[in-house]
Amino acid sequence: MNYTEDTNFKIYEPTTEVKGSIIMSLIDAMDEYQAIGLAYLNKYDIDKPEPEKWYKLSSYLSALRLIYEKLGESTLYLIGARIYRNVFPKEYTEKMSLEEILNSVNDVYHSIHRNGDIGHVKYTATSETSCTMEVHKTYGTPLDRGLFVSLTRMFQPKQRSSLDTEISVELDELLPNRKTGSDTEYFHISW
Repeated sequence: MNYTEDTNFKIYEPTTEVKGSIIMSLIDAMDEYQAIGLAYLNKYDIDKPEPEKWYKLSSYLSALRLIYEKLGESTLYLIGARIYRNVFPKEYTEKMSLEEILNSVNDVYHSIHRNGDIGHVKYTATSETSCTMEVHKTYGTPLDRGLFVSLTRMFQPKQRSSLDTEISVELDELLPNRKTGSDTEYFHISW
């Protein structure tokens, strides 16, 4: 899947800032290659990120673009999969159902961004074990998919929590998406 600068890594407002906690997901996902991740962040003026500090979103998006160009889509997916560890506090999620967590993604997304229109993440239940997530102006397909897969795996109902349980997180390619130049995508999730 190829992405263009127009549809992923797009800077909508130069004043928008992102909290360091989401940047920590990048470092977390790099595992033994954290020095590379830190070097890419440093190249865009993010030096030794701290979870509670605010950074320019444009700098973070530039580092993500460089990671995509140098390391590929799978690394972006891993970064997305690690977001819940750094952004969703355990005390926040331990009493919530999967549906409540997925429904709260927009609130969490807005709590780690400020100073600009950053879009939204909209949850719509489609059955007792499925939903559609509409994402608009987020970080891009691989990160979004990684986040949704990790949340679904980690917080699916206890009776269905084995690794053998089939979950599905699929981009609806029949609707507008980043590959067609849209700022909005739709993921169908089932558990």
